Amino acid sequence: AHRGCLRAGGETLAVIGSGLADIYPRQNLDLAEQIVKDGVLLSEFPMTVPPLPHNFPRRNRIVSGLSLGVVVVEASARSGGQLSAAQTRAKWMRGSAKCPRICSCSIWSRLKSWPPTV
Repeated sequence: AHRGCLRAGGETLAVIGSGLADIYPRQNLDLAEQIVKDGVLLSEFPMTVPPLPHNFPRRNRIVSGLSLGVVVVEASARSGGQLSAAQTRAKWMRGSAKCPRICSCSIWSRLKSWPPTV
């Protein structure tokens, strides 16, 4: 999504689950550099903090806090995507005016490979 946004000339904001000096996964280092040029790369962690598993729910909390909504296309029941969606839903439900567009649903994918063959 970030690459597509940047290719289209848009601006993007990426929240990472490590310090800014430790981009994870490493293959996204070029993307992080491009985001810094044409958007915002954000972390709440000190510069050299590694991408530890318990950092990612904290990152997801920031993503949901910045978002009007989160769409999870495919994720396991205990995934970070599900957590982000639940946090976003909870944020709206705590507000004085409930958002009428909030829904909760699961989509189970049975695809064995991508792209799907017809």
